[in-house]
Amino acid sequence: MTDGTAVAPLVDTTVAPSVAVERASTFGWAAYVGPLGEVIGMRTFGASAPLKALQTKFGFTSDRIVAAARNTLARARARR
Repeated sequence: MTDGTAVAPLVDTTVAPSVAVERASTFGWAAYVGPLGEVIGMRTFGASAPLKALQTKFGFTSDRIVAAARNTLARARARR
């Protein structure tokens, strides 16, 4: 519980680029990654296929996550 004051975020998203990976909905994650961040997740309602195919379709691969991290770092550097 708090005394009613705002709780400080764990990461200052105005200066720290962040990537969120959520195997469910991306809803709400933009608030945590901030304007420089990127969210990888499902933007549709469900899908049915073998797991590997779904992982590729929705970007749950190491290549995609590394690319997202590089993109957020590039955006952060461009703002300096």
